[in-house]
Amino acid sequence: LGSEPVLAPHERLYQRLLALDADEATEQAEKYLEDHSVEQFYNKVAVPALALVELDRARGVLDYDRRSLVVDSMLTLIDNLSDVEDKPSEDELLEDIPSDLADSEEAHAKAASPAVALNPERSEREVLCFGARGTLDDAAAIIAAHLIERRGIGAQALSWIDLTPANLPLVKTEGTRLVCLFYLNDNSIAHARYLVRRMRRHLRKIQMHVVFLG
Repeated sequence: LGSEPVLAPHERLYQRLLALDADEATEQAEKYLEDHSVEQFYNKVAVPALALVELDRARGVLDYDRRSLVVDSMLTLIDNLSDVEDKPSEDELLEDIPSDLADSEEAHAKAASPAVALNPERSEREVLCFGARGTLDDAAAIIAAHLIERRGIGAQALSWIDLTPANLPLVKTEGTRLVCLFYLNDNSIAHARYLVRRMRRHLRKIQMHVVFLG
């Protein structure tokens, strides 16, 4: 009966995504960003909201067409926030990036600036972020790539479609030092094992991280 919101921020975002209302979702995000960093928003709100979408997908209450529209709304939200300027927080989703990438003085100095200007000698694809199994994973990979770039590290998001046997050999990896595979479904251990085995045939010398966000 009080005046406080009944739903948590990630639940309110999920509600707006289900309503396919990217504009109101963006308004909610901007209000959250008045007191939090962009990185905190993605870690505490956006990714947990995607996890709720995945949970409903796994329960069979969200069909493919509706899920695709929800993902489109999330991608619109991400695009709307792409030019938000603040200093990223130093925690959580990127904490496992190897220290020689994430903890370099250069990366931290650039992260302090809203507009990150990469050294032209550094690869734009130092880190490749793949959605591992579906479009929801793709959205998580896009968020991760966005946050990594805010740290001054070159990153590119690629789709689970790029991981198919036909497309994987076509992925450009020149200058890539790390590959991250993002899963929102925690029951994808076997899928991850076989996927990494297949990727190793093409990416023998590149470090890989498998990230379960659910």
